[in-house]
Amino acid sequence: MAAKILVVDDDKEVMNLVFDLLKMMGYEVLTAADGYGAMAAIRQHKPDLLVLDYNLPAGDGGDVYRALRSLTIGADTPVIFLSAIPKYELLQMLPDDSLVRVLEKPLNADDMKIGLAELLGPKAISAKPPCPPVPPAA
Repeated sequence: MAAKILVVDDDKEVMNLVFDLLKMMGYEVLTAADGYGAMAAIRQHKPDLLVLDYNLPAGDGGDVYRALRSLTIGADTPVIFLSAIPKYELLQMLPDDSLVRVLEKPLNADDMKIGLAELLGPKAISAKPPCPPVPPAA
């Protein structure tokens, strides 16, 4: 079964871009637009990983991260922060956690794939092989 990933971003364009990328890679993808929606989705769906913006309405990404870590179901859930905040600044705002990666916007698909592979391990989906060519008509 494909890993379940929750994408949390208040920017619909970014959320749709990440959603499409992860779906194309074969993951099951859920979305939320703010901290409140993220926590509801975490409790209901128990995602395998979060892709989380830091600047969110109704509880910023730091609040969501701390709340996630306080839950039994979320204590070991990996998080990829995808933010416009420079990486070095965001790393200073977060506790040292081996289950966290920080990526800067705009999204770099290769960096996302690397982060997913590092955090999901065997649950990570490698790129799907291309479809076989259509045989020529006789």
